Amino acid sequence: MPGPLAKARKLTLCIASSCALLGCARSPDAGPGEGRVAIPAPSLAGSVLSNAPEQPALVLLPASYASSGRAYPTIYFLPGFTTDVTEYIDGSFNGLDLRRVMAAHGAAHPGAEAIAVIVNGRNALGGSFYVNSPVTGRWEDDVVLDVVPWIDAHYRTIRRREARLLAGEGMGGLGALHLAMRHPDLFGAVYALSPEVFDEKGLDDQGMLSRPALVKAWRIESERIAGWPAAEGPARLLQFVGELYAANSQRFNRSRAFAYAYGAAFAPDPGGGPPFMAYPLRESAGTTVMDPERRRLWEDGYGGWEAKIAAHREGLRSLRAIGLDIGRNDALAWVPRGARRVADLLRQSGIEPEVNEHDGGHWDRLGERIEQGLLPFIARHVAAGNIATAER
Repeated sequence: MPGPLAKARKLTLCIASSCALLGCARSPDAGPGEGRVAIPAPSLAGSVLSNAPEQPALVLLPASYASSGRAYPTIYFLPGFTTDVTEYIDGSFNGLDLRRVMAAHGAAHPGAEAIAVIVNGRNALGGSFYVNSPVTGRWEDDVVLDVVPWIDAHYRTIRRREARLLAGEGMGGLGALHLAMRHPDLFGAVYALSPEVFDEKGLDDQGMLSRPALVKAWRIESERIAGWPAAEGPARLLQFVGELYAANSQRFNRSRAFAYAYGAAFAPDPGGGPPFMAYPLRESAGTTVMDPERRRLWEDGYGGWEAKIAAHREGLRSLRAIGLDIGRNDALAWVPRGARRVADLLRQSGIEPEVNEHDGGHWDRLGERIEQGLLPFIARHVAAGNIATAER
């Protein structure tokens, strides 16, 4: 039986589609066009840490969009941690301009043209991880209930799961995998570049709970945070994390900030006061003690893939394709190891992913990997011609 989220999404999509047919919604041909857009985000209301009522997205249209009158597949791309949606066109990633890359691919493969939507996942803590949290907001719902219906209502999209692909890099790669397996009725394929996923040793190797310097910093900070007046907790936390990011030349500070974002997303504690997360380490008689139940929450954020794949096996099997793009020389060594583990677990469940390994790192070859990995994947599995062929 569909849960409340599935029912709400179907109702939202039904209303959007009906309005488009009846003329009560703005015509896609008179839509907002290409570029940065602001999408209403009612799903993000009501969290402990507030979010803007509208969230940015970047829409890239095929060259033929203005003249063809036809509908197109849609690629929803989820950015990595702290990444703004415009960084994929402003050269931030070693000169990457996704507009140019998409245009060149469309010119060479007219049948593979698609609308690209870069979805915001950055919040005041640095990243939402595209999950629902009472502390940071319902970011999963934002994608499936707010963004997709809005795009379908304002652009000429093929409004079927077979014509929607999720992709992402880093944190966004994790989000793409999570959302695709949880919403196979909405998305037909997924491609994850350097997805930040854990194997059984990933949490310890990542260091949030194991690096002595980070644990010491947490102990000092927790004493300071405990003294904040309750009413000032959310604002003070955002200010504190913002100060950590302001010292962005220090990787140690960024690691500390990441832990606050990760904990608020995957181990939220909205009623526990700042920092509003269930941190698994505590001091007892001069010794640092690990709470196993809380640790499990932190492991399952990026990890827990055996249970996740088992719980969503049928949804994963229904996807047209699952792509994993892995850099062998990723400085975050736990990332390629975790991605290979996910691939192995999928195979054990009778699901064969497309795995593309290369000699690059986490994002240093992102433009190349989009050109050589993601776009050919789109052409094979999501291009309009392939959808029509598969349905005959």
